[in-house]
Amino acid sequence: VFDYSSDWVTEIQPQGHGFRALKQAFEYYSALRQLGLNVDIVPPGRSLDGYALVVVPCMPIMAEGFTGQLAACTGQILIGPRSGSKTSDFAIPTELPPGPLQALLPLKVTRAESLRPGLTESVGDHHIAHWLEHVETRLEAEWATDGGCGICYRSGPVRYLAACPDVALLGEICERTARDAGLPTFTLPEGVRIRRNGNLVFACNYGLDEAPVPVPDDAKLLVGERRLAAAGVAIWLLSS
Repeated sequence: VFDYSSDWVTEIQPQGHGFRALKQAFEYYSALRQLGLNVDIVPPGRSLDGYALVVVPCMPIMAEGFTGQLAACTGQILIGPRSGSKTSDFAIPTELPPGPLQALLPLKVTRAESLRPGLTESVGDHHIAHWLEHVETRLEAEWATDGGCGICYRSGPVRYLAACPDVALLGEICERTARDAGLPTFTLPEGVRIRRNGNLVFACNYGLDEAPVPVPDDAKLLVGERRLAAAGVAIWLLSS
């Protein structure tokens, strides 16, 4: 879910070099596509019925009624940092961020750090940069910095990510969320992307080198090969 007003908010008040809602959206989109998932980009207010996974990368000012929409979702939900951090008057919510999203998960942002360029926090073999929120919650963190600061919390079907993780860590978080949603994922080679339309799957190799594509053994290959040359295309028909 993306709206341009979120990007305008973070352009007006970036609170840190390089933090933009549009950049956040692109990073989440890239992580989901790297997992072989179909992604629709929709504005707040559009029906979310039928989606197994709803991702809100960054929405500082929550659109009217949007929290209720999320509450009615039957799928998994992943919400990124700074969401719900501003009112429509561009003020900090009285109840503190993530504002109205506290109706979905018991979590309150009490402090936020804008990490200057070059400053990172380690999360095992990964790191976070740009932004780190300190939260008050009874929830146990799914991921935390090596210093013990939680960065991802889950309450039922809702996850809140309180930091900007590197590409690999964001991929792990998206993969776990997709798995909880019952969505099959793939570890696609660099440059390879797939898109499913009914029982047809389309694969394109945007990379410079030959790469394998995840054609199931019981699928019928209609176009291309199981290893795609650079700029190659494959299409296969799933058995079900």
